[in-house]
Amino acid sequence: MIAHANVLFLQFDLPIEFAVADSLVFNMAFMGFGLLYWYIVQYVSPDTQGIAIATVNQALAVIVGVSFLTYLCNSALASFAIQNSTITTFLDMAVPFRIFLGSFFLGMVTMLEKYLA
Repeated sequence: MIAHANVLFLQFDLPIEFAVADSLVFNMAFMGFGLLYWYIVQYVSPDTQGIAIATVNQALAVIVGVSFLTYLCNSALASFAIQNSTITTFLDMAVPFRIFLGSFFLGMVTMLEKYLA
């Protein structure tokens, strides 16, 4: 979280308060979602559904969940930055990257669970 806040503060020249808030909101939300999703992944078995259906099911769940979580976090952070156009522009620009990165991390959680179990 410290690295996330530092990058936002130093690279994007965002205010330190917003950088820390953004880091806390997104990282804690994705950590919670990842832990909840890891629990669900344990009970999805390709043996009963088939490998193709289980893979599509996991991929859709990750993409929909991450998209919804990104929307919620962006909405919460946008309410703090109504007058600041730099922050609003940053939040709009970061949506695709956050969805991709969140999907990648949750995909890794899924694969690790399946290979380590």
